[in-house]
Amino acid sequence: MNQRNMTIGLVAGLLAGCSLEPAYHRPALPVPVAWPSGAAYGPPTDSTITDWQQAFPTAKLQHVIALALVQSRDLRVAIAQIEADRAQYRIQRAALLPTIDASVSASTGRSYTGLPAGQGGAYANSTTYSASVGTTAYELDLFGRVHSLTKAALETYLATVEAKASTGSV
Repeated sequence: MNQRNMTIGLVAGLLAGCSLEPAYHRPALPVPVAWPSGAAYGPPTDSTITDWQQAFPTAKLQHVIALALVQSRDLRVAIAQIEADRAQYRIQRAALLPTIDASVSASTGRSYTGLPAGQGGAYANSTTYSASVGTTAYELDLFGRVHSLTKAALETYLATVEAKASTGSV
């Protein structure tokens, strides 16, 4: 019997180390490694503009662009998408831990005993207490499904954060 329990424990341990998540290999970039060269391309230029305000020196134009950035519906949608992805990641991360419920209750009642008042009273008081603790739902992550879903939700959230950062509004 002890040998059987050890075998079951060993098999369960080996299965717990397995993951069905495919290995990620970064695809090759569809861009050339170096800038094209030759007479048709001319000399390389130095683009040192790091701020959009340097490219548009007029104060009126800067005001219009800043107003467009502040009131852009696309940016609001991007921010809302970030919040939605953050919430989805938190929900998925919560699935890694078991859900524990606890409740406590008390009730007091008064019941008629049927005895006359002179022989112990006509009513009796009773109080009942109860407490319970239990887990409602938990999935053993033997093959890494829950962990993979959590990782995917995190990557989606980080991608939306980077998409917002690429708009220049961070």
